[in-house]
Amino acid sequence: MPDQGETELRVGLITGQERQERYLRELLEANGLNVVTGFQTGAIDIEAVRASPADALVILINGEAEQAIDELELLIEEVEVPLLFHEGAVPRDPGWGGKLRAKLERLVRREPRQVSAEPVLKPVAGDAGTTADATPAPLQIVASQEQRRPRAVAVWVLGASLGGPQAVRSFLAALDGKPPSVGLVLAQHIGDAFVPLLAEQLQRMTGIPVAVAREGSPILTGQVTLVPVDRRFTLTDQGLIALTGEVIPGTYRPCIDDVMEQVVGYYKHSTCAVVFSGMGDDGSRGAGAIVRAGGTVFAQSADTCVISSMPDAVRRSTTVGESAAPEALTRRMLDWIADRRQSDN
Repeated sequence: MPDQGETELRVGLITGQERQERYLRELLEANGLNVVTGFQTGAIDIEAVRASPADALVILINGEAEQAIDELELLIEEVEVPLLFHEGAVPRDPGWGGKLRAKLERLVRREPRQVSAEPVLKPVAGDAGTTADATPAPLQIVASQEQRRPRAVAVWVLGASLGGPQAVRSFLAALDGKPPSVGLVLAQHIGDAFVPLLAEQLQRMTGIPVAVAREGSPILTGQVTLVPVDRRFTLTDQGLIALTGEVIPGTYRPCIDDVMEQVVGYYKHSTCAVVFSGMGDDGSRGAGAIVRAGGTVFAQSADTCVISSMPDAVRRSTTVGESAAPEALTRRMLDWIADRRQSDN
């Protein structure tokens, strides 16, 4: 944070294109900001970022940065200064620099970012991929419960991208360890290597069973089925999971639109969705299909997102039943479950 009486705001840049970084640096400096450091996506040293004198970081999301989503997720979890994400090219508008400065000043004046003591995507002793001695991984426990969990008769698809792991953790934690009487399918934009870790961490932190999708398995009540990123997630005519080598549609992996359309194709009006923080517009087409089938769609409120492009796109394209913080959306989902149970009786 700037010292008392200090007027020059120190800014760090994280970009994927040298030309964009140079233009943004010139724009910020022309508006009285001190650009103290710059980092390239794909080679971010988290400790160097943490040691930087910057009061805030501006992160450009473009084609290169999209490929570094895991790196950016770790940045969100471990860096305490405010982060301001901008998606797409830097506008060639001198007035935009002044608006950016004002936004950065508002961010820095707020309370410091709360960095979780338990990052979702940082391994702890005993997690998959670590060498520490530990009790059996939660994923092994989940698999053993499959025979006892009934097949889901209603499914909520959780779509998330950048900033999503933290939002989904808050959403699941608000269940207070009580698995809901619906199936949950999580489509999270993430690198393949992080998929099993995400499943383990979410279960350990929230007490809700989480398992990576398995070929031939049904979607189960009271369990989160995590969609893999290396194969296309589909449902057979019998509602069983089929993981195929077909080309995954769209730009991101997994494709949230595709997952939603697969689920609604089988579950029809018993399909609902929550769209969390993220970049781009993945999920907007699938959300529209869910609403047309008679299902309900919720979206994370823009002010609680790391980057709100994805839920904003859903709000623009279809009817959204609720926009709120993740914990509030959990309560609304439970209300929906209670209403459905009452109407079925």
